[in-house]
Amino acid sequence: MINDEPETGADALDAVQEPMFEIPPQPFGRRITDRMAAVARNAQLLADVVSSGDQPLRVFGTPGPDTPNATELEALSGLGGTERNAYRLRFAQSPLALRSRDAIIVQVTPGQQRIMAEARPRHR
Repeated sequence: MINDEPETGADALDAVQEPMFEIPPQPFGRRITDRMAAVARNAQLLADVVSSGDQPLRVFGTPGPDTPNATELEALSGLGGTERNAYRLRFAQSPLALRSRDAIIVQVTPGQQRIMAEARPRHR
């Protein structure tokens, strides 16, 4: 006789297949570094398309995983100081990381900083 009823309790746990291998979770600090590197690159690209006239300033409000938020835009626009000096950011993994990746370097120009400052939502 075939039983078509779903398994419950201990029987259901026995039916779950164990994973073939475990992937360790990404450390929190690495997730933050990866987010900031992606956001900085995306903010820079968005500033360039706004500067070229290809997109309006509101393109910074387009939802997406690497879209900079107001705090990130404020930080990126302010790192050059009040004079908006060009600056470079370097995002690198720890030498202890299991998988090695090349460092990501982002060079932010005064023009990009001005556009990022304009794009950041302001509290009214």
